[in-house]
Amino acid sequence: MGKLPTIVAINEQLRRHQLKEGYSVAQLVVQLNAFGSNWNATHVGDLLAGRVKPTTTESMFLKRYLLNKFYDYNNS
Repeated sequence: MGKLPTIVAINEQLRRHQLKEGYSVAQLVVQLNAFGSNWNATHVGDLLAGRVKPTTTESMFLKRYLLNKFYDYNNS
């Protein structure tokens, strides 16, 4: 996979996406899992609250997810 663009404050961008879509944490987890991973609500809630930082693998996944959503927003 090529190098992904830098996304500043992934947790904040994920929170903004959640608010924009009106998702609860559980709904966001469903969306993340549908995109191709295995997330749980406790961990996502901790990420959104800033209690934990994403691992390198999680950061790469969240970048892909957020870039995909950015593409969707700009093409709708």
